[in-house]
Amino acid sequence: MLADDKKHILIVEDDLEICRLLDMFLRSKGYQVSLSNNGTDGLADIARLQPDLVVLDIMMPGLDGIEVCKQSREFYSGPIIMLTACSEEISEMSALDTGADGYLHKPLRPHILLSHIEAFLRRENRSNQNINALSHTGCLTIDTLKRLVTRNNEEIILTGAEYEMLAYLAKQAGMIVSRDECYRALKGVEFDGLDRALDMRLSSLRKKIKDDVAPYQIIKTIRCKGYLFVKQ
Repeated sequence: MLADDKKHILIVEDDLEICRLLDMFLRSKGYQVSLSNNGTDGLADIARLQPDLVVLDIMMPGLDGIEVCKQSREFYSGPIIMLTACSEEISEMSALDTGADGYLHKPLRPHILLSHIEAFLRRENRSNQNINALSHTGCLTIDTLKRLVTRNNEEIILTGAEYEMLAYLAKQAGMIVSRDECYRALKGVEFDGLDRALDMRLSSLRKKIKDDVAPYQIIKTIRCKGYLFVKQ
């Protein structure tokens, strides 16, 4: 699919066999692949390589995936997909709360990972093609050309997923966007009725734009209908 673009995927995973299999599989699909086998090297490689997307294991000795994700968000805004062998909800919440865009459970199915990679990269491409430069809502400004969000002229650091959600809702300002529409637009797949990633992403976004106390002033939740970005 992406043979001409040669999108660059960085895999940070301490299991050498998983690395080998994913390397072979993703290269066969036309991707450029780099590998890191521990968190410390992975963090350095994210900064050095600035890949199009990072696949990051949570459970690694030394610097774990949660800490790598958290620290990398200071200099990297691309998509991060986290891999976890844990089924506990707290692991998923920790991953998303520290800046991950999505998560997958092990044992990993390569074709499912590929679907998520393609969905996130499509989302990035759509965002880069956005021709609307500025959007204002009161004290909040969204510069979609620079992917920059400010509140009262002070920059707000968002993850790629948080930015995409904010930009998508702002584009529909004044209109109610259903959960299904939002999920489909941001994740590229149909909502299964169970995934809580959207709720956690919205909660994190509201905290960062200082709109986390009801009644919300910027992004309202309309009961049984969806979300409303307030038009001003």
